[in-house]
Amino acid sequence: MGAEDAASAESFLKPFLAALASFMCQFQLGAILGQSSTMLPQLQAEDSPIRITKEYASWIASAGVIGTPIASVLAGPLTDKMGRKSVIRMHFLLSAIGHTIVGVSSDGTEILIGRVILSCATGFGVPSLVYIPEICNPRHRSPLLFTATVSSSLGLVYVYTLGGILSWDITAMLTSSLAIIGLVYTFIVPESPAWLFRSHRLNEAIDSIKWLKGQNVNMELELRSLKDACHEQPKERVSLLKQFASPTVIKPFLVLTIISFLQNASGFYILLYYSIDFFLEFKSSYDPRFVSVGLAVTRLVSCTVASVIINRFCRKTMGTFSGLSMGVILLGILGYLHAFGDDAAVLSRYSWVPAAGLTLYVFACSLGVHPLPWLMIFELYPLEVRGRMCGISNGMCYVFTFVFTKLYYTFIANFKIQGTILLFMVASVLFGLFSAFVLPETQGKTLVEIEDRFRPKKKPDKESALP
Repeated sequence: MGAEDAASAESFLKPFLAALASFMCQFQLGAILGQSSTMLPQLQAEDSPIRITKEYASWIASAGVIGTPIASVLAGPLTDKMGRKSVIRMHFLLSAIGHTIVGVSSDGTEILIGRVILSCATGFGVPSLVYIPEICNPRHRSPLLFTATVSSSLGLVYVYTLGGILSWDITAMLTSSLAIIGLVYTFIVPESPAWLFRSHRLNEAIDSIKWLKGQNVNMELELRSLKDACHEQPKERVSLLKQFASPTVIKPFLVLTIISFLQNASGFYILLYYSIDFFLEFKSSYDPRFVSVGLAVTRLVSCTVASVIINRFCRKTMGTFSGLSMGVILLGILGYLHAFGDDAAVLSRYSWVPAAGLTLYVFACSLGVHPLPWLMIFELYPLEVRGRMCGISNGMCYVFTFVFTKLYYTFIANFKIQGTILLFMVASVLFGLFSAFVLPETQGKTLVEIEDRFRPKKKPDKESALP
């Protein structure tokens, strides 16, 4: 038994070391996501060497996703053409360049340029998750993918914590250094054996398999499994436009577009991008930097919980519970503001109420509203269009993120904090209702069963219907 345990640990170690490249990539994505939250308050401070308006601040925040839709659409075919590691390297290179430009910026325009480059890095970072299932055994796939999800949350905790202690430019330069370390690391780990085999680079595929699974691996069995996987290719090429018109494509696209829109309208990404500014609207006596770190830690914990339970409950149940719970929590926060919004002394005395409410909101969101659109993108589309349509739906998600983060200050200026929370509450409830009555169930179903769910129901022949 001891020898078996040692062999099992060894078979996990090498794929884990290779997957560190993806983990570092996901860490960067979390850092990019939370960068504006600690940077914007410093730039808007009275003693800031670079002064920006609220309008310009909204451009800096939303610029973090402005190039992501295009980059994520391009990343899919580039991942198949150039290899998994090449696209991951593009992510690290763009991250290093973007953070460096932000770190050495002397005006708002240079910061904006750096943020746009970082948004492109985000798009090229999404396919890093494709690398993990192709380098490990099936039994190790879930823990490695789970670790990648946690890595993104760790990146958010990192940037909130460091950005709350150090100036935004030093934080950016340190994050750039981490991106360079990740870039160098990609030259140590092997390329995906599946991609190498598919690209007719047999000797390199064999070397990659030996690196990942040891010299004594059953190479004949490994190569046969790769050959079988490569046979599962569509025989006939059909234009994407013609495929898009199919009910098995257009219906999932509409479902994913709606839940992605409601996800962003529920305010989750606005809170992540503007956590300090948002909490200041409550006139709380708490330091908003500490609250931001607390929210990031909550997201880390809730992502961990969600990754454990998401395969034990139905997607519809998770979405319904998450959306309606967020609605109830936001209703409580709205009631608190309605009752005491004009009394600064009471708001200061009960500062724990909005802090606790937003913490519960982030926890509830991470159980369904946040992960489901991203998860179901990879479940709903048919195999022959999955790569391209996943890129398009990913791009749509980031378009909505850009729009809502750009409009944050407009919401606050026109609707105040109460109206903005009301918007979040309505969207959260609609997400819950949509999950309950419209969202297709995918948990425990094969991809073929999911695809059949969207096919038009065939009418029975009249002759066969006769008695």
